[in-house]
Amino acid sequence: MDISVVICTYNRSKQLRNTLNSLFEQKVDNETQWEIVVIDNNSSDDTYDVVRNLNSKIPITYAREEKQGLSHARNRGIRESKGRHIAFIDDDALADSNWIRALRETFKNFDCDAVGGRTYLKPVKKLPGWLTKDLWGFLACLDYGDQPFQIDRGQFIYGTNMAFPREIFNKLGYFNTELGRTGYVPTGGEETELLGRIFSYSGKAYYQPKAEVYHIIDEYKLRKQYFRRLHYYEGLSSGKAYEKEIKRNLCGIPLFMFTQLIRSILRYLTKPTLRMQMNVCWFLGFMKGRIAIDCNRKGLFH
Repeated sequence: MDISVVICTYNRSKQLRNTLNSLFEQKVDNETQWEIVVIDNNSSDDTYDVVRNLNSKIPITYAREEKQGLSHARNRGIRESKGRHIAFIDDDALADSNWIRALRETFKNFDCDAVGGRTYLKPVKKLPGWLTKDLWGFLACLDYGDQPFQIDRGQFIYGTNMAFPREIFNKLGYFNTELGRTGYVPTGGEETELLGRIFSYSGKAYYQPKAEVYHIIDEYKLRKQYFRRLHYYEGLSSGKAYEKEIKRNLCGIPLFMFTQLIRSILRYLTKPTLRMQMNVCWFLGFMKGRIAIDCNRKGLFH
């Protein structure tokens, strides 16, 4: 099997059907062997029936992962898949018809350890005026331009549109199950953490603009509260994953973080923008994450 496409899904049967239909329209040569792997992360809707009733010439594997969390589901997808390369697309995204071909050509031409494709936003309604372009990245929009290039630690790839050789998971391990979305809680960080391991291993990651995906943005993501909540949980994940030695701390929180929180609050009071609100939410989430880790180490949760 040349490539496996893994879709992890949770209560999005309607969107999943659209994602699958976009994959059925892939333009691949006759020599390319590929499959689709659907991992149902405890959906309570008709996800199973949607997959079961599909009439497809592409092999589809369905599995139900009972451990809640996107990282658990992705890891199950890796185990269930057979491809030499494993691509991931979200259950609320549509793949361009040349997506698989572009991913395969990137691995062939650059012999790399990760590929991130270009992702466009496809909102269900017109974007509100306050949602400026600098905020689009928080909706998984990714566009580094029209030329492929090797990315570095200062750049990202998103789980909406990414691919890896199977051997990278054999060498470095799977996605960190302490990170990533769980149910409707928008935590994250698992893709960044894996990419960091790849860089530490001296691996190469490439951006490929021809591997295009359209990310469907539901109406609830077009509200300011979503961005505040997203940043709070991103801070929470960062706090839990923080590994630097902390000599001066309070309940596991580095003392310098209190100064940074106060500064972010003062900046917000001076310039009360959504971005400033998001920064405050991130610091509050980070602190909550550090407190949770500190309590866990001290056995206070047992």
